[in-house]
Amino acid sequence: MQRLLTGRGIIAAASLALAFSAGEALAASDDEKATARAIYQELVEIRTVEGRAGTTVQAAEAMAARLVAAGFPADDVKVLSHAPGYGALVARYRGDGRSGKKPILLMAHLDVVDALREDWSRDPFTFIEEDGWFYGRGTSDNKAGAAALVATFLRLKAEGFMPGRDLIIALTGDEETGGNSIKWLVNENRDLLDADFALNSDGGGGGRRDGKPVVYSIQASEKVYLTYIAQIRNAGGHSSVPQTDNAIYRLAAALGRLSAHRFPTMTNEITRAYFAGVAEMKGDADMAAVGGGDTGAAADRLSADPYYNAMLRTTCVATRLAAGHADNALPQLAQATINCRILPGTDPDSIDTALTGILADDGIELTRDAEPTLSPPSPLREDVMAALRGAVDARYPGLPILPGMSTGATDGLYVRNVGIPTYGVAGVFRDLEDIRAHGRDERVRVEDFYATLDHWHTLLTTLAGD
Repeated sequence: MQRLLTGRGIIAAASLALAFSAGEALAASDDEKATARAIYQELVEIRTVEGRAGTTVQAAEAMAARLVAAGFPADDVKVLSHAPGYGALVARYRGDGRSGKKPILLMAHLDVVDALREDWSRDPFTFIEEDGWFYGRGTSDNKAGAAALVATFLRLKAEGFMPGRDLIIALTGDEETGGNSIKWLVNENRDLLDADFALNSDGGGGGRRDGKPVVYSIQASEKVYLTYIAQIRNAGGHSSVPQTDNAIYRLAAALGRLSAHRFPTMTNEITRAYFAGVAEMKGDADMAAVGGGDTGAAADRLSADPYYNAMLRTTCVATRLAAGHADNALPQLAQATINCRILPGTDPDSIDTALTGILADDGIELTRDAEPTLSPPSPLREDVMAALRGAVDARYPGLPILPGMSTGATDGLYVRNVGIPTYGVAGVFRDLEDIRAHGRDERVRVEDFYATLDHWHTLLTTLAGD
């Protein structure tokens, strides 16, 4: 039976029985760390970015070669492509079936957001260890996760571990752009990925302030991604004779109305549990009220913080503008891209209606750039929470564990959508005041990368060892 754990139950989940206790966890050996580091370096130094055809295929093949060399049957290690130039790896660690349970799916992505040498203080695609940090594009998003999963498979194989159910790694090729890799896998190759639940290395994880661990978050929900194109057209004319009907001015006025608009506050079981947990940590009355389901004044006060606002509301924001065709001509077209992140459980059609009303200009044509993928929150299962409690306690005993709803999007969105509960349980701890994913000089603490090896070892031996 799966039960939803909320509030104090999440933080106190250490009381749950574990098949693999924190005290029995074995730290990775120096040789195992060296192997993981080599995998990490190999992945970071392959520039797996949009527009460089075949690089994710190269990365997938490199990981496949390591698994086959370690004794995994070639038939269980597949490099697949949803389109030319894109590569994904699906690798199965076969169990003996004694648990009678479906497999566990383990997720990461091979692609990264591009980075230019002139924007960094070092070459972004050279793996560098310096002053206790690993530097390089993708070190945190998400090649630490991909490297740790492959290294953990190698470690478990060398130890002779026999899982009670199959374990499946899926490393996808375009999470940072279209997400077509994971969509193709779950919709067209479901037999390869079908699972009881999924653990995503690209969500959740630990947080530090001033270098000290303060919280661990398990991502159990994500907002829905939906982009709109807003266009206004008119006849234009010569710039020497300005007209009152100027497409740029009208669009700008409409976007000003969007900027001033706030969507209603809403909560779900994941966000209520998150705010209740933070309230216990901080003794915050507004947090406690929202954790109890209050969506009124307390939620409004918390919304002054952009992150809490994004947790409590659907948001729509202009991200691109284009207008005009010549310096000396009135614009005949003005266009804006509006990116919305919709709270789970909200009908996207209602956002169409709301945006039309907010922009409040009959001359604006509003269209969806692509159809949204709905993604319901995943219930916080006792078995997953107990295993996670053990993995966190092995390093930081008693550290609070809170559920989280991602304000962004990951491949987990599409896995949840096909009915596989998905949990972001990254092993890496990040500095909450200095998050560099997608930015300059991306990095991960050396100690954090090596600790994630034990994190995944504990999770998998707990959840697949029965």
